[in-house]
Amino acid sequence: MQLWEAGHVRLDDPLTAYLPWARLKSGDEDSVPISLRALLSHSAGLPRESDFPYWTGPDFPFPTEAQLRAKLAQQMPLWSASRWYQYSNLGLALIGSTVSAVSGEPYAEYVQTHILDPLGLKDTHPFMPMALYDQRLAVGWGAITRSGTRDLLKPFDKKRVAQSVQKARDKMDSAGTSSEKLETLVRMLGSQKPQSLKVLLKAAGRLFLVNQKDICYASIADGVITVVTTGVSGMEGQSNCRTLEELLDSLDENLFWRAHRSYLVNINRIREVVPWFKSSYQLRMDDKKQSEIPVSRAQTKRLRELFGL
Repeated sequence: MQLWEAGHVRLDDPLTAYLPWARLKSGDEDSVPISLRALLSHSAGLPRESDFPYWTGPDFPFPTEAQLRAKLAQQMPLWSASRWYQYSNLGLALIGSTVSAVSGEPYAEYVQTHILDPLGLKDTHPFMPMALYDQRLAVGWGAITRSGTRDLLKPFDKKRVAQSVQKARDKMDSAGTSSEKLETLVRMLGSQKPQSLKVLLKAAGRLFLVNQKDICYASIADGVITVVTTGVSGMEGQSNCRTLEELLDSLDENLFWRAHRSYLVNINRIREVVPWFKSSYQLRMDDKKQSEIPVSRAQTKRLRELFGL
C-alpha cells in the first residue's frame, strides 16, 4: 500500500504489468486479468499454495523465486479472477515479489527499512532472529530436575536430533533390541551427510573441487548460486546447490556467515569492514576484484559481535 500511495503501482493493474512472468496455465473459464487488488483480497482464483513440496519433511525446502516461476506456469487457476474468495499463500508470495520488483529491494529488507524501522519496532522481524534466542526471543524449557531447576532447550536442529537418534539406535542395536521405530524417525529427519572439506564448482564447462577455506563468498541471483574463491588467481563458478541454506549446510558453520539474504561470506576472507550510509556496513572481500558485500540491517549486530565494532 505504500507503493500505491506513492503512485508506483495501481491496484487494478494486471499483475503481469509488474511481473511479466506471472502467468498461470490457461483454465477452462474466461477470466479478467489477475489484479493486485484481487491478490490482496484473496479473490484472484489462485491455488492456495505453489506446487512445490515445501510442506514435506525432513527439509521443508521453500522454493526460490526461479522455482516458483517455473511451477506457476504449470498451475491452473481454480476459477476466474475476481469471482470468489479463496485464501492463497501463493497470491501473497506474488505480492511480495511485486514489492521487490517495483522497489528494487529484497522483500525482507523493504519491510525492515520502510515499515519496521520507521515504526521503531525493534523486536519485530521479517525472519526468525535466532541470534536473539534466550535474549529477546521466547525459549523452551526442559522437565524440572531433582534440584528444582529447568534446563534451557536449544532451538530444534535437524542435525543434532539425527545425531541423538543415531546414538540411541546404536545402543538399542547393541542390546539386541528392535529399532524399527527409530529407523522410521531417522528417515523422516533425513540422512546426515558428512561435511566435505571440498566444494564442487562448475566453471568454463569444467568441474572443479575447491577447499572450503579458499571460498571467499557465495551469492544467489535468479536461483543460481555463484561461488567466488580468494586471491589474485581466484575463480568464479556455479554451485549445484539450490539455495544458500543448502550450501551453508555443507560448509563449516564456524567459518561461514549469512551476512545478507543474497550473500554468504567466509569470515576469514573479509579484508575490510566499510562503514556505509545510515549506520550500515559493507564487507570488502579478499578476492581479486575486492568485491563489496552488503550487510543487511538484521545482521549488523552480528557483525559488531564478530569484530567488536
